Amino acid sequence: MKRRNLLVVMGILLIIFISALFGYFIFNSKNNIKISNIELTSFDKDNNMINVTAKIIGIVSDKYKCYATDGKMEYTSKISDGKCLFSLPVRDYDIYIKSADFTSEKILLSNKIDQVLDFKFSSDILYLAIDEKVNINYNSSTLLETNFSFVSSDDKVVKVDGDTITGLSKGEAYISESKQNQKFKVIVTNLITKPYATKEKKELLPCKAFTSEEAKLLDEILESKINNAGYQTRAGALAAARFLTLEFKYRVPYYYETGRIKYENKSCNIGNINTYIVDGEGRYYHKGLYLSEDKVQMITSSKEGPAMWGCKIRNLEKKPEYGYVSGAMMPNGLDCSGFVTWSLKNAGFEPGDVGAGEDPGRDCQCTDLGEFVALDNALLKSGKIKSGDLINWWGHIAMIIGIDEANDKYYIAESLSYINGVRAMIYTKKELLDTFKYVVLMDDFYKEDGNYTKMWE
Repeated sequence: MKRRNLLVVMGILLIIFISALFGYFIFNSKNNIKISNIELTSFDKDNNMINVTAKIIGIVSDKYKCYATDGKMEYTSKISDGKCLFSLPVRDYDIYIKSADFTSEKILLSNKIDQVLDFKFSSDILYLAIDEKVNINYNSSTLLETNFSFVSSDDKVVKVDGDTITGLSKGEAYISESKQNQKFKVIVTNLITKPYATKEKKELLPCKAFTSEEAKLLDEILESKINNAGYQTRAGALAAARFLTLEFKYRVPYYYETGRIKYENKSCNIGNINTYIVDGEGRYYHKGLYLSEDKVQMITSSKEGPAMWGCKIRNLEKKPEYGYVSGAMMPNGLDCSGFVTWSLKNAGFEPGDVGAGEDPGRDCQCTDLGEFVALDNALLKSGKIKSGDLINWWGHIAMIIGIDEANDKYYIAESLSYINGVRAMIYTKKELLDTFKYVVLMDDFYKEDGNYTKMWE
């Protein structure tokens, strides 16, 4: 009897021991389950998603899962082959393992991978006038809100203040971010001015005002500004028009056209618009500025020229009230539709070139490029009119390059004989309504806005 009782006691003790041992094993197994490493496997920039792999150590069963939480949303992943795979919207997460009776230590994602997923400056080169200030433009994707720090390679040429750079003196410098392996070049030049509009006239462009090297640089500046704004966009067309009226140092003369390049479009009833087939006389059918001898060599069809902008050719118009005497030598430049179509062509569009007005006998005029509507106070208030739209009265076309309703200012880039060339004119709302009769709404023509701004500042 005693022996049997002893065996019972020993059996009970053995069961207790085995249970304790099993409990100890289970307890320590849970304590050994943890995330050993977290890796960013890929970044989908277009959809702003990250793919993350969390590697697991320890013995796990189907009851364990991985969790990622940002405090608001929680995502789960099964554990397979010792790892968890997550596809997550870009932000920071706590990642951990959990079962019904166990939660592992939480690992903060931003402590394991670089918080900056992607960084790139918006352009490789930027041109500044002396004293001009611009914001540094860049694209980035980060897990956390990140303050980037920018430095200049030459503080005497370009000064950095937070996200703003200022051109100080003629020269070149590089702007870089202190931690990212990225930089862009800044060229500060006195060939352009800060963009500004004034009622005072700029100096008229002289003949041969620039060397070939300077003219080439001006073409590069123009192209860069258009590309930064958006090639073949509304903003690109605005960049071209704003450049010639606000940043170019001189005023391009008004010149009455002596003819036009033939516009080959069978859908257009152009009448006798092509009496003379002429390029570069009141109109200019090439990209860039007509400022150097190599550009003169590109002209294959002329009547009174060729001669670059600012250089004199024979005038055929009789407008003595504006100083135009038939047969007199006058500086070459652009007429109203010549300026508008030059701006559109430099932005990557092919508008054709058959005139400014709404002459019912001709199709494919500038007024046919978009939705041609009457200008009135209701339309101005509607918000439908945007910078980059065209504005018109019979026989004249111009481009709206700035809208400042708060200060009752409308900026119109136009070329007219009685304003002595290509200028950015400033109108009040009343003056605008008293002067212009129609607007050409250009959304369908441009298709895209690009880096559009209502004003240039």
